[in-house]
Amino acid sequence: MPRPGVDFSLNDPNHGFRRRLSEITMAGEYHNLRNNMDGILREVEEYEEYIRKGGLSYDQRLRIWNKIREMDKNMTHDDMLKIKEILEYLGK
Repeated sequence: MPRPGVDFSLNDPNHGFRRRLSEITMAGEYHNLRNNMDGILREVEEYEEYIRKGGLSYDQRLRIWNKIREMDKNMTHDDMLKIKEILEYLGK
């Protein structure tokens, strides 16, 4: 996954966040997030500028988390933990 900073890109065809998230949700540890991928991408896209400036603050991660949780009321506990891991990765 691309690290926060000036090189972060959401849509880069080779190393972008969208592609990497798609790859890790195909199989493996994050495969359960496939149905939450659109919500994650939508919210990360809103904060792409902040991620490029060095990462998301705790408050921004919390706002994104609450929006994603509101989109899917039937999210499993495991999905919640995995989404939090991804948001922490995008943090400062």
